[in-house]
Amino acid sequence: MIFLCLAVAGVVLGRLLIRLQHGRRELAVTNADLAEANKDLALLARIDKLTGVYNRRHIEEQIDILLHAAVRDRAPLSVLMLDVDHFKAVNDIEGHEVGDRALRCMATAIRIALRPGDVFGRWGGEAFLVLLPGTAAEVAQLIGERLRSHVAATPVASDDGRRLPMTVSVGLAVADSHDVLGTLVARADAAMYRAKSAGRNRVAA
Repeated sequence: MIFLCLAVAGVVLGRLLIRLQHGRRELAVTNADLAEANKDLALLARIDKLTGVYNRRHIEEQIDILLHAAVRDRAPLSVLMLDVDHFKAVNDIEGHEVGDRALRCMATAIRIALRPGDVFGRWGGEAFLVLLPGTAAEVAQLIGERLRSHVAATPVASDDGRRLPMTVSVGLAVADSHDVLGTLVARADAAMYRAKSAGRNRVAA
């Protein structure tokens, strides 16, 4: 009787251990899935829903990181502010759906023309920001011209099939040791408005 009880207890204990191990494996899988889902959510929180590029929150964080790195490594950091020319007219005449299409088209044209390591995102409205780590003014000017020409060569389709030309005005600023996020972006923004005043579809530093 004692041996029988011990045998039964052994079987029950074995089943409990198997269930416990199975439960731990399920829990481990669940935790891994949860961690992966959290990563996806964190990424989505940094993506602009309309254009699919990074949003302002991510760009602001990257500017802080890159500014500190530039000062520490004594390396250049350039910023390009790009703004769609006559965008209000596109929305007013062609409609907001075509305006949204123009922003998506512009974002794609810019992203294709960038280098690995460049950081690109939508700053707000029809304005985009490009961060060029390790890039001095002369090279940044060339990159700005390349982005400008890519956008100019990529017309947007209207609802009735017409090809609508799109251009951007680009402002360039190079960081110095006294810059913070606000001052660097403000200088790029001021340069962009100088490009607008000079006739649009050009780069101003």
